[in-house]
Amino acid sequence: MASSRTAAEHAGGPWPGPLLAPSEPESGAALALVQQRQPRYVSWADWQRLPALEVARGRASGRSRVRFTRLEEMLAALGL
Repeated sequence: MASSRTAAEHAGGPWPGPLLAPSEPESGAALALVQQRQPRYVSWADWQRLPALEVARGRASGRSRVRFTRLEEMLAALGL
């Protein structure tokens, strides 16, 4: 059964401090943290480049597209 509590009630609930008031609230802090913890992360811009890279791979073998099926291949193609 769904709770009748609102999101605001949940937000003010059992999670005081850092969750709702981060120590580094600026938007660049989240990106810096991701880059620190996962240097080879795939950004949204990288993700959007993948279809063109797959089409180019397909063209080289006479196909419409060859999808990346291995993470290492995908990361190498993105230069990561």
